[in-house]
Amino acid sequence: MHRIFTYSLFCIMLSTMYTQAFAQWKVLSWNPEGGSAYYKIKTKGQDTAFIVGKSRSYSEGVVIKTVDGGSSWTDITPADCVPEYTSIDIAGSNRLCIIGGYEGLSNNRLFSVLMVSEDAGLTWMQGVDFQEMVFDIHCIDENECIVAGNNHIYYSNDLFTHKTVQWSFTDIGIEFGTLHQVDFLDKNTGFACGFYNNSTRGIVLKSTDGGFNWDVLYKPEIYSRFYSLYVLNQDTIFIGGQDCMHVTTNGGDDWERIALLKKGNRNLGFVRSIIFVNDSTGFAVNQNLFGYINEGSIFKTLDYGRNWTIQDTWDGLYSITFLDEYTGYIVGDYSTILMTTNGGGEIVMGVDEFDENRSLDLYPNPTNLAITIRSLVFIPRSSIFIYDIFGRILNEIKVPQGQSQTRIDVSDYPAGIYVAVLKSERDILDRKKFVVK
Repeated sequence: MHRIFTYSLFCIMLSTMYTQAFAQWKVLSWNPEGGSAYYKIKTKGQDTAFIVGKSRSYSEGVVIKTVDGGSSWTDITPADCVPEYTSIDIAGSNRLCIIGGYEGLSNNRLFSVLMVSEDAGLTWMQGVDFQEMVFDIHCIDENECIVAGNNHIYYSNDLFTHKTVQWSFTDIGIEFGTLHQVDFLDKNTGFACGFYNNSTRGIVLKSTDGGFNWDVLYKPEIYSRFYSLYVLNQDTIFIGGQDCMHVTTNGGDDWERIALLKKGNRNLGFVRSIIFVNDSTGFAVNQNLFGYINEGSIFKTLDYGRNWTIQDTWDGLYSITFLDEYTGYIVGDYSTILMTTNGGGEIVMGVDEFDENRSLDLYPNPTNLAITIRSLVFIPRSSIFIYDIFGRILNEIKVPQGQSQTRIDVSDYPAGIYVAVLKSERDILDRKKFVVK
């Protein structure tokens, strides 16, 4: 039986953009008490979008759909679902293809399945299955698809009964590896990326015959772990790695590593998704697990991918897509769905370029009475500002000399999302989201 898809009080539907320093993306959904991990979003036309992932509450896969530009979302998860769905693609006018995995009972092996809908998610039929975890699907047309996963690239020409292995890590003498993304520039030219050697070496593959044959395009000897790729044109390809991107501008003959901005000495984690809205302007999102912290950043470039600047931060982010140069979505952990209708706004400098030792701690979160905000390092002449989601300052607290902890009464605040910002006399040093319930 389908679950009734509802958001909790914390999964607030918002319709007004952030302003001031964090005014780039509108929050459509966020549930800091758990929610779902949304792995991929796919759009169809101006108003329809699909998201796949997994529910933290129910330990099962999630598929949701909007037909009104993100104002409301409907659960279209298959009745017999697996623990997580990792990817989705649209084949034709109404055919959807999703893939997901589960752990089998026999020999503790991993299995995955392809599910097909002919009516935009109203009903589902089981397609081919796989004896391993698979992570991405690309539909060539209504009947043909390419699937990438652990060890192999698969091809299917009917989605329901037939699949063949088109490439394997054993073909190049590697016992085990993982492919995380596959994408095509046109019907013939495709690329896939992933990693091997205990997840320490990245690999990029290329096909020039529609996915039937694959050759190694890039296999650096330095530490690299590739999760995402974007093919801008025949010559220019971006690969998402850890704290960096790898880019080629001559079809893969030469590659350059472009480092991304770090927060002090803390790693940024892995670039999970990349997209360009034109030749010069692109976006990327990342997900980083740092101890108990699960955080993500939105990066933007205006110079053909040469330099990337953190535009905003949130929880772990997995997928970004744009309908045009102005309208885009981002999805991630804790049921995060973000949206922009102005091309992501301007790049805001300084908001997240702080030393990792200059940070705030706040608790309890969520709260309904009071919140304690603590500066982990003493900063002379600093203040804490509380903003609502409209960018309005609700409270300003000057941190007393020698005091690092402040308790703020929020019992009169309406339920919703707020931001605590630590400022010195000149700079924004840190900010943290909190929820009043």
